[in-house]
Amino acid sequence: MRIICSRPRDSISYPADPGALEAALGGFLDAAGPPAPDPQESSGSGVRGLLAPHIDFHRGGATYGRAYRWLRDIPDGTCAVVVGVAHAAPPAPYVLTTKGYATPSRVIDVDRPLLDAVASRYPFDAFAHEAVHRTEHSIEFQVLFLDHLTQGRPLTILPVLCSSFESWCEQGTPSRVPRIESFIAALRGAIAEAGRPVVVIGGVDLSHVGPRFGDAEAVGPPLAAAARAGDLACLDRVEAGDAEGFWAAVMADGNRRRVCGLSATYTVLRVLTPVRGRVVDYGQGEDPAGGIVGFAACVLDGEHPSDG
Repeated sequence: MRIICSRPRDSISYPADPGALEAALGGFLDAAGPPAPDPQESSGSGVRGLLAPHIDFHRGGATYGRAYRWLRDIPDGTCAVVVGVAHAAPPAPYVLTTKGYATPSRVIDVDRPLLDAVASRYPFDAFAHEAVHRTEHSIEFQVLFLDHLTQGRPLTILPVLCSSFESWCEQGTPSRVPRIESFIAALRGAIAEAGRPVVVIGGVDLSHVGPRFGDAEAVGPPLAAAARAGDLACLDRVEAGDAEGFWAAVMADGNRRRVCGLSATYTVLRVLTPVRGRVVDYGQGEDPAGGIVGFAACVLDGEHPSDG
């Protein structure tokens, strides 16, 4: 049995028809602009990872395009480690699955050698809450873009869902929590020994502010500006490849902006360390119920890439 990516019954997230979905995703990439002449940007050479949104395409499509343009020529046989947010909040910091993710055109299978390599190194059970993958869109949307980019060519994934680490980290950094630290070490070790292309992608959003999320302040330019300033200050730490600094920046006020991608972003930065990044797009989407959600596109590598 394979996981079939969940979709809202009213089908507003993305078209179920493969051709219509291809056109929509291609439109986001085309709107981001053609690859620059710089060979690093046009081929994706040297790009080790991305941070992309997991907000719906209607609000975040342009930012997805700005992220995934860097993987236009992803090599055949690449394994994409896709780190997403477990919005269902299972009582485990990490949740793995053996089951593939389905797109309208095919099923993208889990990379079993990489999965087995991680599981054999991790001394805790990361499969106990596997069912949460079935309804989680933060990985699903990344898989749709990866499928579009590979156009039927060989591709495998390692889906990793992160619960909020905050309940495990009352005393400080996640690096002090064995269930977190040992997973990061297991994933780093498995990637290092993979012997083939591996890219690490975080499907993450940033601030969630406004009455919809429990704030007293109404949605408007002042609230949007404050959320943007807070998000960009934390993204400075992403650009520096500073996982601990990113965690500390978000948690300095107890995560009042409700950065839902906190744990997943921390994980991506730790797995890729040493790494540098660059924010290539930032956006905000309004929640119809009265909120603002921030999101960004970030390219992760050993040095700052050119935005082109």
